Amino acid sequence: MKIFLSFYFASLAFSFSSIAQTNQSEPTKITYKLDQNAQVRGANGMEYPYMIWKKLMQTGKFGVELVDKTNPDAPIFLIYELTEEEISARNDRMAKPIESGSFKDGDEFKPFNFRDKENKKFKTEDLAGKVIVLNFWFINCPPCRQEIPDLNDLVEQYKEKDVVFIALALDSWTDIDNFLIKIPFNYHILPDSRFFATKYGVKSYPTHVVINKSNKVIFQTTGLGMNTIYWVKKSIDQALTVQ
Repeated sequence: MKIFLSFYFASLAFSFSSIAQTNQSEPTKITYKLDQNAQVRGANGMEYPYMIWKKLMQTGKFGVELVDKTNPDAPIFLIYELTEEEISARNDRMAKPIESGSFKDGDEFKPFNFRDKENKKFKTEDLAGKVIVLNFWFINCPPCRQEIPDLNDLVEQYKEKDVVFIALALDSWTDIDNFLIKIPFNYHILPDSRFFATKYGVKSYPTHVVINKSNKVIFQTTGLGMNTIYWVKKSIDQALTVQ
């Protein structure tokens, strides 16, 4: 029995059900929980500690399969890496990430002048005809930090395209400087951006917004789900394709 987990989670407690026929007239339903009591092993038989396999599952790149039902209180699961095709198929099956409540698809977005942390100036006319990707975040937001490597991958993938990635941080310049020493973030960083968060009514983090070349919002979401980055990328591709 295989499962592709469909969202990020703070704690794991998934149930696998199996029907067992006993001497009674009615079959018995047995539940096998994927939690801290479960044994999770790799293909080589090595057992993974709970915190390790939990982190692997949170990447969205792994699946699990129930392989031993002998002890319902401590079932054994196999953890394995998903192929790109499996990840793509899973993301397609999953529901679209929840809307932000701060933006609406189809709304007009007015680009603004700004100067990023590297002192690079952007004027409204500099953003004309470009796809704009916004990320509202702050340092002490766990999902905000968790998604940074994937966001950096997006920047790398579209570095030759007309896409501008802007990260609006609530934190001060000094705090951002100290943070970036340990965790690089390759968006154009705008520290002290509470003004923009308030202006757009952003109250949940992270919040992502993709704006097409005609300055229309085509995707927006809040929080971090397993397919959030997938939808950000999908929306960028759509914005670049549609003339």
